[in-house]
Amino acid sequence: MKRKPILTAIASLAVLTICFSFTRDKISGKPDKAAIIKFLNAFNVQIKAGNIDSAESFFKRDIAGAGMEILGQVMGNYRGSLGKTMLAFDINFDTRNAHVEFVNHQLATAMVIARFSTPGVKTQISPVLFTIEKSNNNQYKIDSVDLRNFNEAYNNFWKIVSSKSIPEKYLYKPITLAAFKNADKLKKNYDGVLWFDHINDQTYYYVYRGTVPDNLYDSKARDRAIANFQMGLVNPDMKEIIPVSYDLIRSVGGTVSGLIEVEKNTKKGLYNLNGKMVVPADYDEIYPLKENANVALLKKGTNYYYLKRNFIISPQLTNFNIAEHLALIKAYGQSFTFSAKSQPDIMEENSRKMDNAIYIAPSYLADWKIIPDFTMFVNPLRKVTSMTSVNLFEPTLVKFDRPKKEQANSWYERMIYTIGKQYLGGRSSLYSSKTVVLADKRKNKTLSFEVPASMGDGYYNGLAVSRCNESDLLALSDSLFQYKITSEFAFPLTEKGLNLLEAPYYHFIQIKGDNVTVLKTSRIFPTKFNKLDDSYLQGCYTTAENSDRPKNIRVEAVATAEILEYMKNEIYASYHYRFKDEKWNAIFKQRFDNEAVDMPQNEDVKDSLTVIDKYNINFINAKLKAMQPKIQAAR
Repeated sequence: MKRKPILTAIASLAVLTICFSFTRDKISGKPDKAAIIKFLNAFNVQIKAGNIDSAESFFKRDIAGAGMEILGQVMGNYRGSLGKTMLAFDINFDTRNAHVEFVNHQLATAMVIARFSTPGVKTQISPVLFTIEKSNNNQYKIDSVDLRNFNEAYNNFWKIVSSKSIPEKYLYKPITLAAFKNADKLKKNYDGVLWFDHINDQTYYYVYRGTVPDNLYDSKARDRAIANFQMGLVNPDMKEIIPVSYDLIRSVGGTVSGLIEVEKNTKKGLYNLNGKMVVPADYDEIYPLKENANVALLKKGTNYYYLKRNFIISPQLTNFNIAEHLALIKAYGQSFTFSAKSQPDIMEENSRKMDNAIYIAPSYLADWKIIPDFTMFVNPLRKVTSMTSVNLFEPTLVKFDRPKKEQANSWYERMIYTIGKQYLGGRSSLYSSKTVVLADKRKNKTLSFEVPASMGDGYYNGLAVSRCNESDLLALSDSLFQYKITSEFAFPLTEKGLNLLEAPYYHFIQIKGDNVTVLKTSRIFPTKFNKLDDSYLQGCYTTAENSDRPKNIRVEAVATAEILEYMKNEIYASYHYRFKDEKWNAIFKQRFDNEAVDMPQNEDVKDSLTVIDKYNINFINAKLKAMQPKIQAAR
């Protein structure tokens, strides 16, 4: 049955992750380029024809119908209507000339060029990246579609076309149009206006002098401190209340109610809405508090101060240690949903090209890696990019994990947050991570790091997910931690279809001064940085036949022989070793290869193995040898 896509403009789109299933020719072995292009063409035919119901049959698993309707708009023949004016242009996806690259034995990427065209306007192009999975039951699936570049190109083309045919009153709400006019007036005194912050129908203007850095939204405090760029704030009465001398001004009232957080040379301060400096910008951290007597905790060096309810800064606190007062901080113990609807005001860019609503997080949440400095939302004030039926973005979910009680002699206290970023059409909490905040009792400060919750080559349909939920932090020394979490993998352990779905993953974190570094390794198992013992084999290992539709799911408390074999051979594979048994070359193909190396190449790597590698190989061999009598008896 053919169903016409909804006629609306596209919303600002990050990554639309959707799953499709293609019945493919019965071929075995690695993914086939010709077959991938064939099925991309088949899917494109359905989308271009507007056969949304038929296209739904390509999904890997059920997804809400709204997701398919949006996909129809994203990849179909666009027709956007606004007011009494019809806006139309064509998009053509050149799937026949897709550039296909193989990630590993299961995954491939296909880069497809999209062309935007309409009479009288120069044609523009944009890449769209498909990630395609080959399952064990001889099917191809499109696991994800990365439309970030496409979205930007679409919005720009939309603006060019709309500016020629649609009056602005149909594109923007009155408060935005008024802000555009006031921004033009402010250009007499400033180089420009970067953002509008609309609070209770009143607009604040983020003015600046200098050149706006290209990487502003990706910048860190130290980068902003050296930029030839400073900003200030003008209130709704067009009066400057914060001088143009700061590297960043955060969302009004976002850190402490009624106050505005500013940043200069990586230091933080606060102003009130009347333009009075309440806290000079020479503090390292500002922590908003829950209690009534004090509204914030201020940190300067190793010293701490309270900002009282009357906005007076207290004398230096004596015998104060941050680790003992974490529960006073606003974010402690808080689980919340972070979305456009959760924000009391709307902040937007002073731009007719960029339509995003913006939230600038309190510095302490950004420093703790709970919420980034800048978050973009769909802007309800821009009619150009608002969906009439569906909100493209799902919220970010922040879940506070109740901490374990540390030992009495521990030098730290911990907070752990699970961050789940959801996108319409994606799996629940697909893009999830763990943020760990450490309060160092010795140095009287907080540190943080973030790690992904999924470490595998691919992912499966989630039928077995969360059977285990390990999360354990252990200090190996004064400067080295290991963080053990249950992670998704979905990779084959054997050539016969046995897959590891979940297992413990160990992140190793090094602390040097104020720097926290998650040590990098391409290995799945903890064999690179430390010598194994029995504790590293214990945990929660979920295996199954077939990762697409798992069956015969088993949960083991100790690593099995198949897992140990993989663990050992992974060490060799990380040195590009050519296995004599071709099944291991197939399993590890491109796991450890760079773009210049297509096949494992080293016949002998013994001289390259580290002392830790050699120890771990011998340890695993001893475990496998001890298992042999039991395996033979079972057979």
